[in-house]
Amino acid sequence: MSEFAYYDSLVNVVNKNKQYLSGEIDKNSSQTINMTWDVLGTLRENIPEIRGGFGVGFPFHSISKSGELVTNPEFSNYSDKLIRTIELERSIGRRVWKCCQCQKDSMYHHEKCKECVDEVIKPRDVMKVMPDIDLFIISNDVTPDTLDEIQAVANDHYFHQSDHDPIEALQRIGQVFEDFSLSDARTYFPTDMHVISKADFFLALDEISNGNLAPNVGMYSMYYSWVQNPKIDFWFDFVFSGTFNADICDSEIMSSVRIARKKLATKISEQSIIDIIKMKSQRATVLLNHEPTCNIFSEKIRSWKNL
Repeated sequence: MSEFAYYDSLVNVVNKNKQYLSGEIDKNSSQTINMTWDVLGTLRENIPEIRGGFGVGFPFHSISKSGELVTNPEFSNYSDKLIRTIELERSIGRRVWKCCQCQKDSMYHHEKCKECVDEVIKPRDVMKVMPDIDLFIISNDVTPDTLDEIQAVANDHYFHQSDHDPIEALQRIGQVFEDFSLSDARTYFPTDMHVISKADFFLALDEISNGNLAPNVGMYSMYYSWVQNPKIDFWFDFVFSGTFNADICDSEIMSSVRIARKKLATKISEQSIIDIIKMKSQRATVLLNHEPTCNIFSEKIRSWKNL
């Protein structure tokens, strides 16, 4: 039986995650960022069609220009609330997390999980604050063969997103925390991937440069079973946290990114961009209401004017 059949293990990994999000386990998220580039680099080495990509989400929205991680109380608040819920369940005599056996017996399905009344703490409640690698991949073209190749490399290296198996994902995250404490990461965080063709990527940047807040992009997502994903807000991800590595992306991509960023920062005021980000995402609103996080974002937008 998995260790996560018991609430004690849940409390342990949530507490470890609090340390991680505060920078105690992975100082300034340097190992996480290197892991992200390792995943992207592995994909590009194995699949010639891939020309680069960018990371989004945590920690990229919380890293200053000087490379320092700014912690946000929102992460600790959510973790503390989750622990209190677990402790309440334990106080009434529960020790076993039923979701673990359900995963084993019938495989996890989010819609089925939402309807369940047997367990208060659902896998997504736990995974919501857990780390993962979120990658946008730019390919010369996006064909069924390209997507099959990406999935094959993902299978070989176990680049699987958390919904693939939430219990296994928690075990993997716990192992990464242990590896990080030894500065020897050999296991990967759960990984999700979104693929866009190079032509569509350039069109999306052109639309963003011209003030379109909802560029029409053809994005294929791993968690969406590699069909076009209409839920992706490309503008939000590109502007709020999109981070590129010039050593992995080709020069044409990097040039187009610089041009789009400069045009955006020149045409739209810093405060207006912040307001748009908040309008698009409640979670980003909470993050940006924390002044140090907002200062990082403002600093980034100002720097784009000088590209």
